[in-house]
Amino acid sequence: MESTVPSRYYFDAVKDDDVIRDEHGVEANNVADVIEQAKLGLEELRQTLRLGESEGWTLIIRDDKGNNLHRLPI
Repeated sequence: MESTVPSRYYFDAVKDDDVIRDEHGVEANNVADVIEQAKLGLEELRQTLRLGESEGWTLIIRDDKGNNLHRLPI
């Protein structure tokens, strides 16, 4: 039986020159799972923000080597 070793993924929020780096990240078995979780989390975040607060921000998912893997508009 093959075992899967989880990897660590990070979520950085970026707008122009402003970057909020995720220093903790989450562990997951694959990037597809992380993207789905990020989409769910962003939907919750959008519901709590006032209109315009999230305008122009992007969520960047990166791996533990610093590679940008996926971008989602916030």
